[in-house]
Amino acid sequence: MNDPELSNINFAELKTLFCEQASALLRGGVDLLLIETSQDILEVKAAILGLEEACEQTGIVVPIQAQVTLDTTGRMLLGTDISGVLAILEALPIDVIGLNCSTGPT
Repeated sequence: MNDPELSNINFAELKTLFCEQASALLRGGVDLLLIETSQDILEVKAAILGLEEACEQTGIVVPIQAQVTLDTTGRMLLGTDISGVLAILEALPIDVIGLNCSTGPT
């Protein structure tokens, strides 16, 4: 089975990049790993799994927070609605789910 494509990178490659970044952050002493202002649920999933792998590899475990960006209709840029986002994120190993707006405070 082929990995889904995310622009010019596949899921496995993206997960590996997030793992590398998180490993360095963990070794540097961060208190929390934050995935922020995300507009693609597949990218969020790759990030979470990469962060989880980094925690396993380093033996350093910190909370993981994932924040997605929604427009005024309650959807991510690529169309995933908030109920789909919640169903996906609740099944993943994270500690905090957050929201950002992409259209400003109104």
